[in-house]
Amino acid sequence: MGRDWDAKAFGAHKIHAKTLVVDPWGDEPMVLIGSANFSEGSCKQNDENTLLVRGDKRFAAVIATEFLRMYDHYKIRYWINKMKNHDRSATVYLNDSPEWSRIYFRKTNRSRKYRDREVFAGAV
Repeated sequence: MGRDWDAKAFGAHKIHAKTLVVDPWGDEPMVLIGSANFSEGSCKQNDENTLLVRGDKRFAAVIATEFLRMYDHYKIRYWINKMKNHDRSATVYLNDSPEWSRIYFRKTNRSRKYRDREVFAGAV
């Protein structure tokens, strides 16, 4: 199965996102994004920036979906490592029946996966 994913192989920080998304698929989404850590030093001493974008549904959906994509990216590496180490609980997560994909196509359940598919297809 290859080698284990080691997040510290190239240093301690892999993702350093400073983004806040409020109601990304709602009527009035907001995205706060920038380099500021919102710490004392960041707000008063360093040369940091922050941008607030309000009401741009496409931008909010893309930013939120990118965050969810990265979450899924690291989640699957976690499961691969568990399976490689013969952890029986990992096999419960995998489902090879057609049911696993239905969450991407049922509009009525308003799933995150349904919205991801819409965003990536350009529907939003």
